[in-house]
Amino acid sequence: MWTICAAVVVVAVVTLLEGARLGALGLAGVLVGAGVARLVVPGPGLVGIAIRSRGLDAAMYFSLAAAIAVLAQTAPNI
Repeated sequence: MWTICAAVVVVAVVTLLEGARLGALGLAGVLVGAGVARLVVPGPGLVGIAIRSRGLDAAMYFSLAAAIAVLAQTAPNI
């Protein structure tokens, strides 16, 4: 959980320094990392990102990452 929190803080700093588009792509990267972690880590799961079943969580993280990445590339003036 702390890794995800630290990654979000890094993305926030990148957003402030480099712009919203790069920050949104960074957030999409964090979501992809959470999806991969949810698929790979055995046991009851990771605290903070294990909400539903393993497959549903991973699908949710990957689809949110894809949506944010597409919107970051297509949204005008960000």
